[in-house]
Amino acid sequence: MLLIRAAQMDALFEGMLERRIAGHLREFCPDRCADLGEGLDALVREGIVKGRSYGLERADHLCQMAALVLLFGRHFDQDPLLPWAGEILRDPSIEHTSARMILLCRAAERLFPSPGGAP
Repeated sequence: MLLIRAAQMDALFEGMLERRIAGHLREFCPDRCADLGEGLDALVREGIVKGRSYGLERADHLCQMAALVLLFGRHFDQDPLLPWAGEILRDPSIEHTSARMILLCRAAERLFPSPGGAP
């Protein structure tokens, strides 16, 4: 009988999550990811850690956080040139993580509009 411990399952899930996010980022922004090479894996892990530090747990939210790290830099949430990011992430009046990520992504899209989307 094979026994898989909770810690092993967590590590397996974390690895799968990292690979899924990295794959999405490669599709979303191939040039930036190619420039990073193997550094993309570290960036994804940093995005996950940063997201969890703000209470994010859902895979889609962690993926969005990793995309924001890719687009704006590892410390975008503390960057004085991007005050909106930290304000949204630390705003105690935004109780739900989904609302927080919607606001954050909308603000980011103003700087990086999606292709074919409204500016």
